[in-house]
Amino acid sequence: MKFVEGRDLDDIIKKSGQLPIATVKDILVKVGSALGYAHRRNVVHRDIKPGNVMIDEEGTPIVTDFGIAKVAETSGLTMTGTTIGTPSYMSPEQCEAKEVTGASDQYSLGILAFEMLTGKIPFEGESAVTTMYKQCHEALPPLEDFRPDCPPEILDTVNRMLAKAPGDRWPTMEAAIQKLSSSTTSGTDPVHSELVALARETGSEELLARLSDPVPAAEGTGVSGGQATAKAASAPAKRSRAIAAGVALVALVGAGTLAITRPWAADTGEALRTELETEPVADAASPEEGQTGSELVAGVDEGNSGETQGGDVEAAAGDDGGSTQQPVENTEDAAEERPETPPPAPQYVVASVSVGGVTGSLEVGQNARLSATAQDTRGQVVPQTVVDQCGQYGWARCGVVWVSSDETVLTVAGDGVVRAIAPGRATVTATVDRTQGSTSVSVSAVAVAQIQLTPSSLIIEMEQDSTISAQARSSSGEDLGSVPLGWVSSSPAVAEVDASSGVVRGRRPGQASITASVDGASASVSVEVRPNLEAVVRVLIERWTDAFESGNVGRLREVMRGQLAPELERGVEGLGAVFRNARDLDAELSLSSLERDGEEAVAAVVGFYRWEDRTAGAQEFPASLEFQLRRGPEGWRPVRASNR
Repeated sequence: MKFVEGRDLDDIIKKSGQLPIATVKDILVKVGSALGYAHRRNVVHRDIKPGNVMIDEEGTPIVTDFGIAKVAETSGLTMTGTTIGTPSYMSPEQCEAKEVTGASDQYSLGILAFEMLTGKIPFEGESAVTTMYKQCHEALPPLEDFRPDCPPEILDTVNRMLAKAPGDRWPTMEAAIQKLSSSTTSGTDPVHSELVALARETGSEELLARLSDPVPAAEGTGVSGGQATAKAASAPAKRSRAIAAGVALVALVGAGTLAITRPWAADTGEALRTELETEPVADAASPEEGQTGSELVAGVDEGNSGETQGGDVEAAAGDDGGSTQQPVENTEDAAEERPETPPPAPQYVVASVSVGGVTGSLEVGQNARLSATAQDTRGQVVPQTVVDQCGQYGWARCGVVWVSSDETVLTVAGDGVVRAIAPGRATVTATVDRTQGSTSVSVSAVAVAQIQLTPSSLIIEMEQDSTISAQARSSSGEDLGSVPLGWVSSSPAVAEVDASSGVVRGRRPGQASITASVDGASASVSVEVRPNLEAVVRVLIERWTDAFESGNVGRLREVMRGQLAPELERGVEGLGAVFRNARDLDAELSLSSLERDGEEAVAAVVGFYRWEDRTAGAQEFPASLEFQLRRGPEGWRPVRASNR
């Protein structure tokens, strides 16, 4: 197997947590294309997981470890009742030991996509049996809850890939990735560049040193130290040896040593569960009849250390596979002689970040404090002291970095305190090291509990405009400033009001009520509309004309309420003799000018008086009057009439 310089996707996810959307699309398309190529040649991988996807120094995903697929093809391990694979990534049909097709690889790739997007796997249990049961029976957690920014094409693709029944998934791997193919990253994309940087973090010298270390035998295999050293000292790297070694190890699985046959569907399920949880490694490490210790040594795979199912076995040399310690024949004596070493200091690698602290929505102006909880790769909470003072762990930064997606809606301070600015929705993201978690916060306008209108009552004239001002307050009495209100008039024919601004216009004399309302709160103002100055003058002219044509001197005096100038009083007195001998009285009067000075006004009236005298015949005299008016609490009224 050729040497690939880079890192596997498992390391990248553990270090970076949630991957950018563009990176996830690129990896899905390229890994899916590779699997589609294999499926068209009747090869099913059976063990797709992050550890089996390498990212080389150019940022190109490479699917590795087709060993299980080859062994299954040559050794007859597709038989019903036998299960191989890694439980956290196995399809339901794999877990139930049913026929495995390319649809199973599609399901495993869906689990991988879920992990790249969220930083965690969707189904995980305390044991292999529990995990496999969840794969078969538990519903998929909503992906959008973990990644609100996930576009619809990824949600649709991944959700269908993770359908429980193979027939409900995409018909082919090419069909599954079709929606994503048009938006993959290029070599110059900054996201792609970051992936390249992550892949290059481990230098070739370190990798070559690790790959060249000898591999000791697992305890209890009966293989001597010399055999182990000789077996591991050959030139090919351990990663290359793992494929051939996998053949021997999977042969153990086929023989039934680690086979899992649907324990939840049989009466013997509990016994099988106990057997699996207590003795899997010992059974796997015991040589079967006719099997040499060398075959077992070859079966140790560094990339799968620590796993006890799906063809993987724990290496006695430790997780890194680089120890040169030789096995001893008497382990009890060796334990007595071996000096005690202190346990290693805890190492904190942030795998996920959850954000909480806001339930429901915030009103504009409200504050709230968010909390960020980081978990390591074991699911344990990372202490806050470690987050704040992370110098010894090689993190990108210490503490929590808070960011709001829209600061016009919601701002966030360095201590996680958010302030609602305007109605809308914003996503707040917390970053610990390079891992992110987020929550969506909705902001609503503050509810209005009370409205105060000024003035409390209003008197306006016909065709006169006046504005009613409104002040909205919250339940705590806080002034809410400018709040959009709805305005309505009880009698628009008397006084109409603009529905949004509260500007009132008098139309004709009368009474009306103007009401403002919002959020169930309302207030009203009574409005009286009176005639304006010009209308008052015209009414005055009409009444003077009617009084003359009636031939009644008393009515002329009544029009002015006795406010006649001396010369006009004498003229009106002289009209008494005229009225006694006249008939067909007619007055033709009109407004000549109207001048206003504050609360005072003067109206000039001109025209003719006509009548038929019984003795002298038709008579006509010019009319030239001046009415003085003053504005008071009740509006305009005449205060004096005189001849001009």
